[in-house]
Amino acid sequence: MFDPAGDTTLRTNVCVIGSGFCGAIIAVELATAGIDVLLLEAGSEAPDHRLDAMLDRVDVSGGTELHFGFARQLGGASNLWAGRLAALDPIDFEQRAWVPHSGWPLSMQDLEPWYRRAGEILGLQDSGLLAAPGHTRPRFLSAGAIEFKLFQWANRHFNAADYLREAARRMDRLRVMMNAPVVRLCERGDAGSVETAEVALPNGKIVRVHARRFVVAAGGIQTPRLLLNSTAVRPAGIGGDAVGRYLSTHPKANMATVILMKRVSTRHPLFSDQPSNGGTARCGVGFTAAAQREHRLLNHYVQVLPFAEYRANKLFDAWRGSHAFNSPLIDRSPLISGFIPGAGKIAFEMMGRLGGMQRRARKFILRAFLDQYPNPNNRVTLSGRRDAFGMPLADVTWTFSPEDRASVIAFFELLEREMRADDVARMDYGRLRTAQAWPLIGIHSHFMGTTRMGDDPRTSVTDRDCRIHGCDNVFVAGPSLFPAYGYANPVYTIAALSLRLAEHLKTRLP
Repeated sequence: MFDPAGDTTLRTNVCVIGSGFCGAIIAVELATAGIDVLLLEAGSEAPDHRLDAMLDRVDVSGGTELHFGFARQLGGASNLWAGRLAALDPIDFEQRAWVPHSGWPLSMQDLEPWYRRAGEILGLQDSGLLAAPGHTRPRFLSAGAIEFKLFQWANRHFNAADYLREAARRMDRLRVMMNAPVVRLCERGDAGSVETAEVALPNGKIVRVHARRFVVAAGGIQTPRLLLNSTAVRPAGIGGDAVGRYLSTHPKANMATVILMKRVSTRHPLFSDQPSNGGTARCGVGFTAAAQREHRLLNHYVQVLPFAEYRANKLFDAWRGSHAFNSPLIDRSPLISGFIPGAGKIAFEMMGRLGGMQRRARKFILRAFLDQYPNPNNRVTLSGRRDAFGMPLADVTWTFSPEDRASVIAFFELLEREMRADDVARMDYGRLRTAQAWPLIGIHSHFMGTTRMGDDPRTSVTDRDCRIHGCDNVFVAGPSLFPAYGYANPVYTIAALSLRLAEHLKTRLP
């Protein structure tokens, strides 16, 4: 790891800020191409999950639980990653008339080659795009509007810290500096480009990094915080009015119950995790692009989780008193009354394993992974309070709006209609309509949209090449680029975007 010793001025070709998935992949790609790279990481190799180092006020409505996935350390959020991978659907990239502010400046086709490369790096046995294969459709669900979507777990764990260490050992072009939080970017007087990044060292000194290109890969909360605090030339910071807006995550909850007319094998990949090409795969249920267009739906997704009565009660005893495993949306469902005291008491991460203990079953929970309308009022702003380095903390405002809730109810209405048409199941989701507060896990580690890509600087922060509008040499990497969200874990897509950005930078640097 790089030690600046007594230097207060450093020079490099490319300065990468952040060492998570994006920063690590971009830095290694550029250094491999012979480009001099300095990567700056605010933390050390020791885990640091303290939110008060970054956040001040968090305003979230609707009874949502806050679970921030934050790792201020070498490797960033890759230290928290469970290995789950899924590509976005093609419709997620499209501009949809019923979804205001939707549409990427890229298409699925633009990202296909980068998805393949990302799969190789992240540990997918099959480096092609993830898609739900036709043979996974169970016989009891034949409705044409329903689509089976695949999540896959990597067959090896990708850790960005290890990736950087190994690359830095063999490449002099790559320098990795820890305990180096960047507090502001300083633009030239014409505000057309950034000249230096200011790094606040633990000893109180400021190091100024001069670079030809800067890549901010600090995450969906920290990236807008840095841009908003970069006020050397522009009082409102770098990036325009859209910086920090359109914040979304992937809210999720146990939301409905289902009883099938016939028992089915729980060894099907729709009901339990299955070995696949050296890793693990799991299917879930959503709607085809055609059905989403016809019914004006968002791209929600549900996993079908079997009950395991005995084990579930044992698990509930272990977690007794913890409201995190209760779900008022389904605890009172007449379909499970008397069967088990609250399906939400089962941790969903354990369900895939527990479900396998029931070889055949009829009763299931629907665990929903929810899309969301892009909302400019969901945002990150600066607080009046400052951290130990004098940088303003972040305030977060987020809500799952009435329109978001209506889209979820419409999703379940159509799903019930399709099941009823085939006479395969009964479904209960009635409390979605009556519950005032939905017990969502609303903010996790997928902080998306706060520096969104787009062609219009009034409603976006970066262009299709991830460059900040009006700033020639500053680029952004990470899920904050997403203009629309879908249901898929963002790691696969941010790795693909990072590889694409690295290639773009390589063509413009000697």
